[in-house]
Amino acid sequence: MAMPGKDLELAAMEARNSLPEFRKLIQVLGDGAYPPLVKFRIPDAEDTWLWLVVQEAKETGFVAAVFEAPPELPQLKVGTRRWLPDTEVGDWMIVGKQGVVHGAYSLRLQRERLPHDQRATFDLHIGAQSYAPLPR
Repeated sequence: MAMPGKDLELAAMEARNSLPEFRKLIQVLGDGAYPPLVKFRIPDAEDTWLWLVVQEAKETGFVAAVFEAPPELPQLKVGTRRWLPDTEVGDWMIVGKQGVVHGAYSLRLQRERLPHDQRATFDLHIGAQSYAPLPR
């Protein structure tokens, strides 16, 4: 789904600004329904973004691993770890055991642009029962 660049830029900025809250949530919800995720733009891949599993949260970034490798990017292998500084994080998401989605700024934009009758399928795909208010 095409998304306007300005909206995505704003979502990425808001996500980066709320990384301290994400770090707190990892401590509280780290053993949630799904592992915590961070999203980053793949260098040299035209507007391709990828979600990575957070393995370790540090003060200035994250150690994260590829869990789904797009076939069009054979250089990425499942399990490949990378250091992702805060400045390269484009989004973050954590889903609690009750299916409450925290963060997911870009996914909320995608969902918002879907027709109402497609949102339940989208929510099911990402494991969402509900969405927590975004940190301010």
